Amino acid sequence: MSVKGIDVSAYQGKPDWAKVKKSGVEFAILRILSSKGKDTSFEHNYGGCGAAGIRMGVYRFSYALTASQAQKEAKEVIEALAGRKLELGVWLDLVSRLVRETFNGVMQKWCREHGLWYIGHNLEDENTHCSLATGPAHFFRMQAHQDAAGIDLIGGQLMPGKDFPQAWYGNTDGDGEFYHYGIAKLASSAAHIDPGKKGRSFCEVFAVYGAIAGSRLRKYVYDHLMVNGINEMIPAPPFIPGAEEACSLRENLYVNRMCHLLHR
Repeated sequence: MSVKGIDVSAYQGKPDWAKVKKSGVEFAILRILSSKGKDTSFEHNYGGCGAAGIRMGVYRFSYALTASQAQKEAKEVIEALAGRKLELGVWLDLVSRLVRETFNGVMQKWCREHGLWYIGHNLEDENTHCSLATGPAHFFRMQAHQDAAGIDLIGGQLMPGKDFPQAWYGNTDGDGEFYHYGIAKLASSAAHIDPGKKGRSFCEVFAVYGAIAGSRLRKYVYDHLMVNGINEMIPAPPFIPGAEEACSLRENLYVNRMCHLLHR
């Protein structure tokens, strides 16, 4: 049985919690503190959830890097709660920030010291970029220290006209809609909103598409990615099945020239 819940902060304004309850929401995790102090909508949200019979927990972003800093943040939450009880407890937005700083931040520093760009991608398939079980929980934080925003489409996820549930290399019931309308925009959006990326986005592509990735399918996938804001393609392997090496290299060169022309 599934239970519908939401997380809410001042960015959502001051909801009408009676209407929220009628929409089927049964629990809410409310932001209690931001880096500037108590969330400006917290009191409204706490009172509204209580009146509507919606179960509650609270969360705050944690910026702690030491035990003493973590203790201080915990104490601030206790003080802000002022003895109020919570059925769903206190939550910390912590792990995705640790991935950003203690993995990608460290990798970028090493690359800078050695005159290298730092680029890469995580698993985005079936929305794993939002998961703590198989991903970093937050696509944009994971990408924060990278010099170009990256995704991959290597398993047959994107096929012409199949923007509906369909099988691919990694899933028997894949989210075709996400691969058509979502995944490329993750990278192009990250490239757009992060000044350090200077608009750069890339996609590792094909690989286990295998023999079906002939020139016609490759053109479709390349065109789709270019239209959705990807401006560098990394084909893996770089050769078209059954084609001469020189033909494959010319195609790859042409595609990336087109990317650069479209996204200058």
